[in-house]
Amino acid sequence: MSEFGAEFYRREGEDALEWAMQQDGEWKGSYRGVLAPVLNEAAATSPTILKRWLDRLSEDVDFRASAHQFSQLAMDRAAERGTDDWIAAAKALDNYWVAGSMASAPFYSDDFDFSRMLKEVPEGPGVGDAVGYWAAQDKDAAWSSLKEFYDSKNPDGTFYLGALWQGVATTTESQAAIGWTVSRLDLIPDEMRDMSVYSLIVAGADRSEEFEPLLKSLPRESDRITAAQHMLETQTNAKQLKLAMNSLPRQEQMAAVLSMAESYRKSFQSGDEYQAAGIAKRLEKPMKILELSDEEKAQVMSRVGDP
Repeated sequence: MSEFGAEFYRREGEDALEWAMQQDGEWKGSYRGVLAPVLNEAAATSPTILKRWLDRLSEDVDFRASAHQFSQLAMDRAAERGTDDWIAAAKALDNYWVAGSMASAPFYSDDFDFSRMLKEVPEGPGVGDAVGYWAAQDKDAAWSSLKEFYDSKNPDGTFYLGALWQGVATTTESQAAIGWTVSRLDLIPDEMRDMSVYSLIVAGADRSEEFEPLLKSLPRESDRITAAQHMLETQTNAKQLKLAMNSLPRQEQMAAVLSMAESYRKSFQSGDEYQAAGIAKRLEKPMKILELSDEEKAQVMSRVGDP
């Protein structure tokens, strides 16, 4: 069916999509019906047409979960064709992107201009993956372009330090990759540092064996506070949360939890009992990890307005 869909689209263009839609009547999934294989070919060759159909099909709730697979295919194929096509696809498909992983990074054309990509679509879909791919090929060139973002105080670049690390880590020994990337922090304007640390912590959450070495490599206590605050907000990994909290002195541990509690104060006092119970439960985990005394727990809960 996939060969039929590809050939049919090559011959008939968008008319093939209309015909396939009429045959299926509704979205039947990625592996059933005739629309999916035709849409695959549109994704591989025609991002602008794909965008129109994603907009149209996304009215179907059942289709929405599948939309990203077509945008991913479109971006991958555009990367192979070159910078112009990739930038055009990125601008068209921004709303349908789900970040991929370095393990599935596409092949970029030999003359792909990553620096131009960063300048023209700094927040485009797949930029982080592209930065990681570039860093694996030439970390100094990738960093040089990112540094321009930082020097211009452009906040977009702050989110790509983690991608830079992930790319370097594919070709460099683990601790060396961490050390090289973390050393960039002191070259970044102070007002952009917290978000850059945040980017590293987000990337580190997917690299469990390297999370603790990353924390230990952060040069400033304020960096580790930023890391702990992020882990408190997400609470997706209890072990990493504990590592982040234990990287801080006791006083800073309490400060991080109190700050978190304070941020929930308005929501806790909204009168929604279900919401208040959820907030109290979120606060339980760090209080348990830190083995807070009853007095300290009361101090935390007082920050959300619980007497």
